[in-house]
Amino acid sequence: MQKITLSIDNNICNISLLNQCLQVLLQQTPLSQLNQQTMLLAAMEAVNNSLQHAYALDTSLNSSISMQVHFYPERLELHLYDNGMAFDVNLLDNQDIEPDPLAENGRGLFIIQQSLDKLTYWREQDVNHWCLLKYY
Repeated sequence: MQKITLSIDNNICNISLLNQCLQVLLQQTPLSQLNQQTMLLAAMEAVNNSLQHAYALDTSLNSSISMQVHFYPERLELHLYDNGMAFDVNLLDNQDIEPDPLAENGRGLFIIQQSLDKLTYWREQDVNHWCLLKYY
């Protein structure tokens, strides 16, 4: 297994740079172009959710979001870490129903889950940990 770690400060302006870096890394995997795009979509949606919900878009916090990209022979895992507010894990169970496509908010988790083979979340020592998994 190979691993690369990327980290951005808690600022929405940094998402573009993270997106570009992850896009280059995904091109190094056996994922099809479509699966690269869906993995990128899921990852950026998860990062946006961390900024919006875990940190409540409060850039005054001295905090960051870290992403570890794990390259396995049969799968790719993206691990996201932030030390913002905890996520209500019960919301993961309610994502089988497609949200209103015209709603301004509330589609992020659905999009993430539909883009991946597996999404897991846990909180340990005041750190939110998301694992986004996609098989090749």
